[in-house]
Amino acid sequence: MKLKSKTTIITGAGSGISKAIALQYLKEDANCVLVDLKNLNELQLLLEKNI
Repeated sequence: MKLKSKTTIITGAGSGISKAIALQYLKEDANCVLVDLKNLNELQLLLEKNI
């Protein structure tokens, strides 16, 4: 995929398929807005590992 300098909004990014998509987009250097109201701790861990 060519996602560099693309911006995405991913809801539910703390778990499941949304988390997998978020990880892939971050690896591709996309600008990501990650949102998850139910899994805030998981989302925080995801961000700490990928910043």
